[in-house]
Amino acid sequence: MHTHAKLLSCLGLLPFVGFALASYLAVLPADTATTAFLLYSALILSFLGGVHWSQAVLSKPNVMQAYVAMLPSLIGWCALLLLPESAALWLLCAAYLFILLYDMHTLDMPDGYLSLRIALTTLVVLCHLLLLLPRP
Repeated sequence: MHTHAKLLSCLGLLPFVGFALASYLAVLPADTATTAFLLYSALILSFLGGVHWSQAVLSKPNVMQAYVAMLPSLIGWCALLLLPESAALWLLCAAYLFILLYDMHTLDMPDGYLSLRIALTTLVVLCHLLLLLPRP
């Protein structure tokens, strides 16, 4: 896996960690930081669906994969629009775990990608869980 892809993937964690800590530690108003966190989380979840879209369109045609590609965007959108904050955090957290497990079983991943995805997803999930804890 390319160094730039690893670097950009790790830099993508900064808003997760930054907004989670800013909310939990009250560096920013909790509602502002949590809203920013939820928006970023839904956006990145949508991004993960793009991998499946490109494979569904470019490689072996797979109708199911095209539908799966749309799920992360729809889940993120529904979490933002229809659910209270804590339920949205739980749904997004579960969606990250689901898409990782699905990717592990369906994608032909380059060397190093799986271990990177596991590490990134673990940190993203922990950030979601941090926001579900009572504030100090």
